[in-house]
Amino acid sequence: MKKYDVIIIGAGIAGVTFGYLMRNKNKKVLIVEKTKISSKDKLCGGLLSDKSYYLLKDIFNIDNDDITIKNNKKSLMHNNETLLDLDVDTFSIYRKDLDSYILKKYLNQGGELIEESQYENLDLDNNTLEIDNIKYEFDYLIGADGVFSSLRKEITGKVQRRNFALELLYEKQDLNLEIFFFNNFKGYGWIIPNNKNAMIGVGEVSGKTNIEDTLNLLFKKFGVFSTKNIRGAFLPTGDDIYLNYKNVFFIGDSAGLISPITGEGIYYALASAKILSENLNNKYFKKMKRIIRKIKNELFYKKYVYNDKIRNYLFARYNNIIFKKIIRLFAKKIL
Repeated sequence: MKKYDVIIIGAGIAGVTFGYLMRNKNKKVLIVEKTKISSKDKLCGGLLSDKSYYLLKDIFNIDNDDITIKNNKKSLMHNNETLLDLDVDTFSIYRKDLDSYILKKYLNQGGELIEESQYENLDLDNNTLEIDNIKYEFDYLIGADGVFSSLRKEITGKVQRRNFALELLYEKQDLNLEIFFFNNFKGYGWIIPNNKNAMIGVGEVSGKTNIEDTLNLLFKKFGVFSTKNIRGAFLPTGDDIYLNYKNVFFIGDSAGLISPITGEGIYYALASAKILSENLNNKYFKKMKRIIRKIKNELFYKKYVYNDKIRNYLFARYNNIIFKKIIRLFAKKIL
């Protein structure tokens, strides 16, 4: 039987970041990933909020020569036909580059990885599971396998609530980051440039809506005619958070951690991985309270952000310096 301090299910940002941090503590770590890493290409606009950018740099000691992160000096917000410059810096990255970079850091630290495999026969009484008919023992088991986490489902008996997003790679550069709100759509659209291309997409934040019609509105704005490579993915809703059971802990999407307003998951993947690495015990929930409170606050504000009447009222007065400041301050708080 093989013995590890930590076995992590899922090789996304949350799982790999946690594995990297635990290797820094000289823990024996194994990550189990059901797909082939080289072919894994998660749907993600690649937007890094200010807090995500600095947390990423802090955790992985990134300097500017390590990986290309684009600084979007101009960020625009559209509410139907009204346009506002948010006056806020944002950052973005080609998501596959980010995933490859942090995985390399983890492996260089001596972390172990099993690809194209899934665990079986989980036994929490004896802290064992099987991978490819080989039994493994662990002290801690970490769920980092996304919104459809098989580990979370095995423990809770259900899959978490979720929303839906659609996205297309847009082969253009030198674009601004732009966010789009539309009447009668509980979500938003985006175009997010990175150092290679841009991602154009829409995401819902409240149940089934006219997401395909909204995506077509964006395509029309940017002259997109080929839609054969559209990808879809489910995202956590932010109101279905689950953190741990006994010595099993959940981080990132599998824990349900996401911004209910923007759908950003990178920050919460990084933050939960860092907090758990420092509190791999019953203090994890306590230390996560600030993060959970932030998500709950956004759940409260979401009903105003996606209320057409309120949003239209503010944007109709966007030339008023007070209203403009309110919108910009709120955007900085979220981004």
